[in-house]
This record gives sequence, C-alpha cells and structure tokens, in this order.
Amino acid sequence: MSPEQYHRILTSLDQTLSILREASAEHTDEDREFLLQLEILRSRVLRAESGHPFPPRIVPTLKAESVSPFPPERAAPEASAPRPDRPRLRVLFADDHDSVRSILRALLLAEGDIEIVGEAVNGPAAVEQVRETKPDLVIMDLNMPGLDGISATREVLRLSPATRVLVFSANRDPASVQKAEAAGASGYVFKPATRALLIGALRTVQRGRTSFPERTNPYAPRV
Repeated sequence: MSPEQYHRILTSLDQTLSILREASAEHTDEDREFLLQLEILRSRVLRAESGHPFPPRIVPTLKAESVSPFPPERAAPEASAPRPDRPRLRVLFADDHDSVRSILRALLLAEGDIEIVGEAVNGPAAVEQVRETKPDLVIMDLNMPGLDGISATREVLRLSPATRVLVFSANRDPASVQKAEAAGASGYVFKPATRALLIGALRTVQRGRTSFPERTNPYAPRV
C-alpha cells in the first residue's frame, strides 16, 4: 500500500482509539483487550508507513485471564515511533502467565527494533537464559515459582552486569519497589499498564536512566 493509504488507516485508528479512551470508565475486560489490540495494530501500521518491514510473525490472539494486563491509562504518554538508526535492543522477559507473555511478545515485536532473545516462565529459567544470552534488558515479574523476581534480579545482574532489569509487577506496595531498586533494577512498572507506559519505561531504561513510580526524579541516571 502507499504511504497515503497507511496514513488514512492511522487516522481512522486514532479516531477509534480516541472514542474508546473517552469511554474508559465504562470499559469491560473485553473492551480493554480490544483497545490493546488496536494500539498494537496502530504501532505496526505506523512502522509500515515509515517504510520499515514488519517482523515475519503475526500478532497472536490475546486472551485475558481476568483483566487485561494493559488496560488504558489516562495519563500515559504516547510511545515514540522507532528510529531507523536506533540499534536493536535485545530483550528477555520472564512471567509465569501465558497471557502476559503473549502480550509482551506482541508489543515488543511491534516496536521493530527489539529482538526477543528469551522468554522465561519462572525465575530459574530467567537466570539460565540470561547466562546464555546476556540480553540488554530483562522485563521481570516478581511473583514467579522457583525463584522470586527480586532474587532473580540479583542473580541476573551478577551473571551479566551490563544487563538492565525492568520490573513489571502487580505488586504496588512501596516495599516491593524499594526491594527491586535495592536489588539493582533500573525501573518498575505496575500491572496493569498501557503500552505507552511500559514502552516508555523500557526506552528510559534503554537510555541508561531509571524509571520508578512515585519518585522525585524518575529519570535520574543510575549510580
């Protein structure tokens, strides 16, 4: 298709997304899943309009367990489109829920400059895959069987000091955030979160800065 046709699709998607976001207070779980898939589709169309080919993988059908891990958030910033000169980011993610891994896979692939080097269903598997792949960044759940995310973060950074860890967890208590930061994590995102919020935190961590909730300076460089 021509760039003009892609632009028309983007305009239609933006109008649809705007309507859906205005009705966020009335959303059902199915509405939230539908919104997420539209956001993923918009990201992929944006890449196509920019002239960059898609990864040769179809976005999987996403099945929410109880509520989508990525429902809409009113204050989330829009994630920026990938630049053609941006180096590829090698990412591994660890979560024991199939639905969350499916969503993460789709979101990351839609960015275009992210290579998924591993998917782990528990803490020990995450540590072992980091040992083998030495990724640039790990997206880490906290509540996983075998080895919790805090302990896994410490072990990941011991094995691969250059790797950065972004915690993605439903644990919203300040103690969990503090423990993750003390373990060496570079950021923390609460579930549920929008695509823009999660990708925004990922890009912040990629740039060598930190992204923690409720901090005085969430973009302070790590020391």
